[in-house]
Amino acid sequence: MNVELTVQFEEPTEETLVELRTVVQSLSDDPERIRVYADQEQKGDGPEDAGWLIAEFSMATLPEEEAVDRIAKVLDSSLADRLDSTISFPKER
Repeated sequence: MNVELTVQFEEPTEETLVELRTVVQSLSDDPERIRVYADQEQKGDGPEDAGWLIAEFSMATLPEEEAVDRIAKVLDSSLADRLDSTISFPKER
């Protein structure tokens, strides 16, 4: 299943990007197809516009609720400094 994980940090750094990639590698069923990048569309000045990073990857097919729980547990234990996050499951093309 395809996953798009969007994670907000106050001020993401290159180290933050590497940490997110490491987290996603632990979840992915195909580490070669992981894509992690900064969201270039969030350009406002408000706190809700702080640095968002996006990770696109695939993981073993699970019921979505189970996948969300698994991802949330990993985020809670590995990226405690995140401000917010969203998880979506884009359909394959």
